[in-house]
Amino acid sequence: MDAPAPFLVPERSSPLIDYEYGGVAINDSSQGLMVKVWTARYDARVAAIYLSAPGVDEFLLFGRPGVTEIGLAFDQNMNPFVCFVQNKEPWVWWYDPVSQEQLFTKDLLPADAVNPRCTLDDGRNFNVSNSDIILAYVRDGAIRHRKQRERFATERTFAGSAKGLWQLGMATNLRLEASYFP
Repeated sequence: MDAPAPFLVPERSSPLIDYEYGGVAINDSSQGLMVKVWTARYDARVAAIYLSAPGVDEFLLFGRPGVTEIGLAFDQNMNPFVCFVQNKEPWVWWYDPVSQEQLFTKDLLPADAVNPRCTLDDGRNFNVSNSDIILAYVRDGAIRHRKQRERFATERTFAGSAKGLWQLGMATNLRLEASYFP
């Protein structure tokens, strides 16, 4: 069994802050998806999620009251994908290519999902066409996940058990890693 490796992005310091590699700007993947480390943060004082990156001033992504944790990813076209818990319910804000709009939904996660986290599993240029946003969470004592290419419809289980999920993303060993509470 491989030893866990550090994440490529900074380690989370709060459930209300998440980091993810992405392109040069929202909706701009022209230079690849591993150009800048983006930061999403929830500000409870104004009930809003903000996004920023080096050289990109912080801007309002959306407002939503009662958020207690967030996760950030980008799809292959640099559309934001944010999973979050609002008033103890798991939500996702994502670009749905079928409806061709950014929307809020609870349908991508089971109602009893705990600690939703998300990441693009491999944003390296040569692998973008094979990449997926991975939406992970804890349910019934196990880390579960769903994949973008299946429209997040099929639940799968990672090996082992967990009480909580802290962080998800690519590590320095170029593998998908999860930081969790056993």
